[in-house]
Amino acid sequence: MDRFATDVLVVGGGPAGLAAAASASASTSANVTVVDDNPRLGGQIWRAELGNIKSADAREIIRALDQGKIKIVNDAAVFASDGSSLLAETASGKVRMEYRKLILATGARERFLPFPG
Repeated sequence: MDRFATDVLVVGGGPAGLAAAASASASTSANVTVVDDNPRLGGQIWRAELGNIKSADAREIIRALDQGKIKIVNDAAVFASDGSSLLAETASGKVRMEYRKLILATGARERFLPFPG
């Protein structure tokens, strides 16, 4: 099993998670990592189509992430916690992510349930 340590671990690569990661990396010298279960960042709101991000806000945050201060782990399904680390399944196997601070920004999805009347 692979493992790595980070100061701030953000679970969720949608608008809230990306904003939290950008803020944490800008205001501290901490190592920041974003982990998301999707192949691309942006979540349901800013989902990028073939890498063409339409939102100016999203482009600014992604640009901040691209400066190399933030590690990105995509296609990772978090499935367990032991209080100071999370376990995730990735394409290359399981990984233990140790952290000092944890930010959960897993997002939300609305489901409309039509019914008569």
